[in-house]
Amino acid sequence: MSSNWVTIIAIAIEINVLQAINNVLKERHEIESNYKNLALKFKEMQEEEALRRAKFDEARKKQLAELQAKGEALCREKAKLQHQIEHVTWHLEGCRRRRPCLARLPENCPLKGDQPSCLPHSPEKLKIMANMKSTADHLVRGIMDLRKKIHIVQDKLEHEVA
Repeated sequence: MSSNWVTIIAIAIEINVLQAINNVLKERHEIESNYKNLALKFKEMQEEEALRRAKFDEARKKQLAELQAKGEALCREKAKLQHQIEHVTWHLEGCRRRRPCLARLPENCPLKGDQPSCLPHSPEKLKIMANMKSTADHLVRGIMDLRKKIHIVQDKLEHEVA
């Protein structure tokens, strides 16, 4: 009878050991499953982040292109204004038929033509000068605002790329 008890105890010990092994295997399987689930979620999050960043970068590039186009338009306006200033200066100095207008872009000149009249004697002088000052002030403000926006966008792009 004692050998039966020993056998029963040995079997009970084996059962306990097998249950412990089974519990460890279950725990290991659970850990592996959790790891795989977390790895899958992490991969999905990385893909979402990459997509979000791509959209964000595309929006930034579009914004930078728009700002560049605005800047080019302002540069064209500045060139026209510069010509107007040079042409009006020529008229204010006393337009002489022998000395041609020194303005660089005559095709944009609002005062072009063979008019012999000069601005110093023109009744439109104050109106033209006020209009030019207003346009110049507008351009200066626009250029400063555009430069700020361009620097902000460039800084953000450089920061995001780095």
